[in-house]
Amino acid sequence: MANYNTIRGLRVKYLSADPAGAEDGQVWYNSTTGNLRVDGILQAGSWASGGALNTQRTDSSGTGATPSSMVTAGGYTGSARTVNTEIYNGSAWTETGNMSTARFAGGMAGTQTAAWYASGNSSPGGGRTAATEEFGGTSWTSGGNVNTARQQTQAQVGGSLTAGIMFGGNGPTPANTTTEYYDGSSWTTQSGTLNDGRWNAMGTGTQAAAVMAGADNPLTANVEEWNGSAWSEVNNLPTVRASGMAGGNSQTAMKIISGQAPPSSALTATCFDYDGTNWAAAPSVATARGLGAGSSANTVATSFICGGTSPPGSLTLTEEFTGATVVTKNISTS
Repeated sequence: MANYNTIRGLRVKYLSADPAGAEDGQVWYNSTTGNLRVDGILQAGSWASGGALNTQRTDSSGTGATPSSMVTAGGYTGSARTVNTEIYNGSAWTETGNMSTARFAGGMAGTQTAAWYASGNSSPGGGRTAATEEFGGTSWTSGGNVNTARQQTQAQVGGSLTAGIMFGGNGPTPANTTTEYYDGSSWTTQSGTLNDGRWNAMGTGTQAAAVMAGADNPLTANVEEWNGSAWSEVNNLPTVRASGMAGGNSQTAMKIISGQAPPSSALTATCFDYDGTNWAAAPSVATARGLGAGSSANTVATSFICGGTSPPGSLTLTEEFTGATVVTKNISTS
């Protein structure tokens, strides 16, 4: 940060209040507060704690356009699959209408008032359901069945209620390669398949442009992009990763949040941002976790996670990300 010596000789305005619409790099003295001030300081993005879920859960799914309009549903409470659904207003979670089918590890996309939840594990022994349910903000209704029932697709989805996409997953083989589109009433399997079938990966995007990174069994750093008709391999993650959460709603703006990483598949708090070409380290979360709920409908700068698993068990914890901002700071005169 600048100090008095570095700005000595410059003409500095003497003002009774901070100026409206200050320009980046503008310096002034605020006579009311007695501070030398400068505008245009870049403040790094960071994670902050949010309100706790009413029901702890892992292998849950979520979506929402902003941290103040999230919804999470399903999951495993530590003792059973759940139909429980909660909505978030930016500070507190409220329980709302339950799903019809208790399940975990399904895919969910859309907004807090127009979302779908598809497939997932609905019975012991790996039993997968093909059922889709649609959420209207307070209650659920039945939608069209997926063509291939699958699980471990919590972060392998994107799009909206009427233009959704789900890719990969576990089922009927451990490494599914298929991609399906949802139009609000029925699912259609696309001809293009993943080069590497995967589950517990992290992805986002739309029917026209999606991205998926990492995976479980085995852990991988592989990344693939979807162009509306085919998947192609692109730059790998900096390190192998699985079971994390995804943020961002674009193939060119995605955040990978926490999850499993070496050594020994341990949980990590580290995050990465993707710009469509390269990966870069991003601020870490406070609590390392896996299999929580993120959102494929928000932006990288407003990413969000809730629930998940971290020893000794399932979580109720919520964390919200605020991206880098330009702020006004005091300048030291010492």
